[in-house]
Amino acid sequence: MKLETISKTGYDLCINCGKETKYLANTPIAERYNYVKDAGQLCDDCYIQIYGTEIKPLWERRKRILGIQKEIKETCGVLKW
Repeated sequence: MKLETISKTGYDLCINCGKETKYLANTPIAERYNYVKDAGQLCDDCYIQIYGTEIKPLWERRKRILGIQKEIKETCGVLKW
């Protein structure tokens, strides 16, 4: 199963909930909020749910995403992006 990251209308989908985000797929990463390096785009709600309201340092965010990836892999047996 391939994880879809772009909606039919050309917007990025949230990597956590699958909801359409406010960013077109061709929007440069430097111009986005809630983008997680090496993982993808989060919607505002999921970013707040995972990280809280303040922007966390990159190493903290990466640690949390790696934990989510490990959990998915252990639950499903395979992690495909």
